[in-house]
Amino acid sequence: MNKMDTLKDKLIVGIDLGTTNSGVSVWENESGQVMMLKKADDFNLTPSVVGWDRDQDEWVVGQSARQRGEQHPGDTAYSIKRYIGRWFTDPNVLYGRQDLTYKLVSGGGTDQLCDIVVDLGIDSKGHPLRLTAPEVSAKLLRKLREDAAQALGVPLDELKYAVVTVPAYFNVLQRRATILAGQLAGLEVVDILNEPTAAALAYSDVVLVLQRDFFKGHPAD
Repeated sequence: MNKMDTLKDKLIVGIDLGTTNSGVSVWENESGQVMMLKKADDFNLTPSVVGWDRDQDEWVVGQSARQRGEQHPGDTAYSIKRYIGRWFTDPNVLYGRQDLTYKLVSGGGTDQLCDIVVDLGIDSKGHPLRLTAPEVSAKLLRKLREDAAQALGVPLDELKYAVVTVPAYFNVLQRRATILAGQLAGLEVVDILNEPTAAALAYSDVVLVLQRDFFKGHPAD
């Protein structure tokens, strides 16, 4: 029995872990297509933003982090997907971090999965506010997981499998860093899907549904 056979009856969500926004989808048997889940605020997208709320001394994720980031840009990490699984000395990192409002530092140059570190300074007790790129992504994935469990009406511990999309250009280590982020969020990433492939599959589902509905209304003679 292969791995996918063991997961056949499990609840598996699809996560688009985007640079700007992220979302969660599930397969809906009744309609025969993929359905994007809506959160409690009635939106189906979550800003891919993680920040530190110095008033409450806690991490904030998504829309609240984006709103807080407008006033406290140095306490807010965004676009971390561009840096996950890269070396700090990567030319793309050196070029991109010049325009960031928050600080990136090196993780020591020994582990490419965790060599990008977000440094937001210290909290009110003097503890360092440092997260590796996978840890930042994990906070976002954890938020997506919690919102999805609420939308589906299932306990959080029942939602632990996911397929995650990544850019087609992601190399092996960037994909491994994404899987690590999932693990830190309590998710087993059962597959990594290239974004163009995911888009093609979603489009094919829409076409099949339209064809099905068309032929229902136009039965053969």
